[in-house]
Amino acid sequence: MPPPTAILRRQFRREPFADLFYRLNVFPITLPPLRARTEEIPLLTRFLLTHVFDLTVHRATRGVDFAVAVKDWDQFEAIKTRLVENSRFVRDKAMTHRLLGTGYPVDIIPFGGVETPDKTIAWPPELTSVIDVTGYDDALAAAHNVQVEPGLVVCVVSLPGLVLLKLFAWVDRGHENSKDATDFAILIRSYADAGNRDRLYGDAINVMEAVDYREDLAAARLLGLDVAGIMTEPTRIHLTKLLEDGKARERLTTHMSREWSGTDDADSETEVLLEQFAIGVEGRWSSPPPPHVSSEPRTPRLR
Repeated sequence: MPPPTAILRRQFRREPFADLFYRLNVFPITLPPLRARTEEIPLLTRFLLTHVFDLTVHRATRGVDFAVAVKDWDQFEAIKTRLVENSRFVRDKAMTHRLLGTGYPVDIIPFGGVETPDKTIAWPPELTSVIDVTGYDDALAAAHNVQVEPGLVVCVVSLPGLVLLKLFAWVDRGHENSKDATDFAILIRSYADAGNRDRLYGDAINVMEAVDYREDLAAARLLGLDVAGIMTEPTRIHLTKLLEDGKARERLTTHMSREWSGTDDADSETEVLLEQFAIGVEGRWSSPPPPHVSSEPRTPRLR
């Protein structure tokens, strides 16, 4: 019989560490609450993408974005004040919506009661800096509740909701920065891997049939259908206007293609995927509705 240490090493390799830890319960690990570990927030963002959506993080980012639904600017200011007083954040004097953490910025974007009828917000006091918050309400309604640690549940944007935010952010700032378009390109190409492959070969098999069983095209169309499933009518009008604008769509295709600039025919391949996404948004082919989003907190999976 092999020695106990050899058995333990073999079992450690075979079983996930988390399972081994809870079965043996050799020693406890106590962590301070997240408000005392603000430097870990960027790591948490990557963790959620990996363990909630099964996606590989392709591009590092220096900052973290939070959207908060508020009733007025006073409530938004109270949130920032509370964060500064109770954590390690300090105010960025140059940007109203930004707090500075330990080596990284945190952008807090308000929506809801501070919006104008055309779904924009203008930063006080000058009201000269304007950003588009179209789709924020839709993304919140379709968000996942994820338990990050005991007693802390956060709303994490769903992938269809994230696509909405990325597309409208690109409309807002795409002339200066193409990163939102490249992020959308990653999402549209990764949608089958993000827990949707079983759907394509199951309830959504009609989507596969419509594209002659091309999984990449079917995934792009399914993403469009799922986006359509969470949109309100005003958001649908805005997105349809973007997808039907020939010049904007050509520029979006070019920006998306930069993610695969080293491949042949990157522009044409991207345009095909974008067309399938647009077909899904328009609902030209029938498909089952997006999976029900449970209000119960989800616990990130450990691989």
